[in-house]
Amino acid sequence: LLFELMAGRLPFVGRTTEETAMLQQTEAIPRLRQFVPDAPDSLQHIIDYALAKQPTHRYPNVQALLAALNAVQWPLPASEQPAIPARGSHFTQEIPLVDDAEQTILHHREQPSQPQEPLPSLPTSLGVYAYLCYKRQEGGVQRIPLLSDHVLVGRTDPKHKFRPDIDLTLFDTTATVSRKHAIISFDGQKFTMEDQKSMNKTRHGAHILHPMEVVELHHGDLVRFGSVQMEFRIPGLATPSTDDTQTA
Repeated sequence: LLFELMAGRLPFVGRTTEETAMLQQTEAIPRLRQFVPDAPDSLQHIIDYALAKQPTHRYPNVQALLAALNAVQWPLPASEQPAIPARGSHFTQEIPLVDDAEQTILHHREQPSQPQEPLPSLPTSLGVYAYLCYKRQEGGVQRIPLLSDHVLVGRTDPKHKFRPDIDLTLFDTTATVSRKHAIISFDGQKFTMEDQKSMNKTRHGAHILHPMEVVELHHGDLVRFGSVQMEFRIPGLATPSTDDTQTA
């Protein structure tokens, strides 16, 4: 419906109902700019999420969809630009604004960049590149060290004798983490995280990564693998809490 409202046509049109259903299941989502040349990229991202072939890859709830729509900035012609941009103006005014806490779908490039401390010499003398820190319900923080410049985060699969570099099985009581969920890499200058087509998504702050999307990681960033939320920390940039527990 959103695609039709913008493009003036349905995204998938077959000669019969059966052919249309087959197109919906197998064909790539059309690019909106074929029909609306000035459509912003963020609107295409929304359509891609909403029309994802797998239901689990779509928006988790209506609040997430509303937040994404409210974040779309549609460029106005120069003659229609307001003298002073109105705070909170969005692509559509009919959709009510939601609280910042509810805006779970934001495009990563729209987040303001923050000045970052220079990275210390890595790895440390103990061979640690970084930590993924999990706050336990009973208190304290569990620190999992990243002992390589390329680690796979996921869960153990005893049936196939598979174990990732960083095993989150202990923290994933509802089995939301994929076997191969995400990869964290360090190139000597920066850390990055790449989703591995995970079933329940990888999140960087409020941003949900596309399958195989890569984002840059900074000290203190909140990341989430399925339902497991963790904090990314770089040794040497902050003093660990006294209740931290390091695990291999």
